Amino acid sequence: MSREVPCIMYHTVGIPKPDWVWSFLTMPFETFDHEMRVLKKCGYRTLSSAEFLECHRTGEFPDKAVYLTFDDGYLDNWVFAAPILEKYGFCGTIFVNPDFVDPSTGLRPRYDERPVDELELYGFLNWDEMREMERRGCMEIQSHAMTHTWYFSSPEIVDFHHPGDDYVWMDWNDRPERKYGYLGADAYRGNWGAPVYAHRKSLSGPVYTPDPSVREGLIAFAAEQGEGFFDRADWREALGGKADELQATAGEGRLETDAEYLERVRWELTESKRVLERELGKSVDVFCWPGGGYSDEAEAIAASLYKGVTVGSAKRDQGGWDEHGSFKIARIGAQSLFFEDGSIIYPGGWYTCLFLREYQGDGVARFFRQMYKAALLLKRKMAR
Repeated sequence: MSREVPCIMYHTVGIPKPDWVWSFLTMPFETFDHEMRVLKKCGYRTLSSAEFLECHRTGEFPDKAVYLTFDDGYLDNWVFAAPILEKYGFCGTIFVNPDFVDPSTGLRPRYDERPVDELELYGFLNWDEMREMERRGCMEIQSHAMTHTWYFSSPEIVDFHHPGDDYVWMDWNDRPERKYGYLGADAYRGNWGAPVYAHRKSLSGPVYTPDPSVREGLIAFAAEQGEGFFDRADWREALGGKADELQATAGEGRLETDAEYLERVRWELTESKRVLERELGKSVDVFCWPGGGYSDEAEAIAASLYKGVTVGSAKRDQGGWDEHGSFKIARIGAQSLFFEDGSIIYPGGWYTCLFLREYQGDGVARFFRQMYKAALLLKRKMAR
């Protein structure tokens, strides 16, 4: 069997938010508790980032070790995940974007301190909560770059910003100072009618900046149509026609040069490291790509700055040490099952334990996991 230490990727742990576009990322906290309980019962131990890197450097791997990571720095990592990890003597690593850190101070109540219906559930961590988790040893903080957003990549208009869409990142880019509050009741959504150009993850390539007159004209046009405009069947056609008219007289947009792109990448990686180290009083040595998006050139920059860097899902099998002496961290998504109707379930601890054994080359575990999966799917089908 492989001696590689598996690295599991989680995001939020708590109560799914039905109206959130990425609600499938939330593992119910009861399921996470069961997952950690089973891992503990099966003899697993968790590693810190330093321990994870050291065992891969030396080739001395502890039996049944696992590295737990949590992306984005959600508030429920403090409210639910941290106390659950504490309960089982485990630790995890949270990759945080400083742009999303909540400006509040003090420690908000956790689920082991208050009834769930009295808790603040949705949002992002503040610095005091991160410092306290570091102090307790149940969570450590590492870097996820500064912005974790998407940017336009070409002059092609692919859609228009409209109520109910999933272009929440356009709102982040309009009001970056309010990014931390986008899951709350006062979340900003607006500038309806703005053109959505072809786009990509923030660190994966150069940014295209269009002539702002097209955006301004489309937003004004949508507002002039009245409150029910986006209920009309032809709203896209109307905006498309107006976009053609505006683009006919607009100036040319501009694409970042390769040098400008790489300078921006270097700033994101160095500034997030600097801010996290300043606020937490520690060395930040591991980096996780936001959204898994990067280029080969960006990867080289990250490897020159951090001791460990995640690889995107497309490069899962390319873990190991690189020429810069940085470790490429291949991660496994939290085990889940997606269904044709768009729903998702997290099977829980026994399924995950079988997967971990399978991941390390245990063919018997693979057989039992497949049987377990078939039983879950059959149960789901019969329930419907």
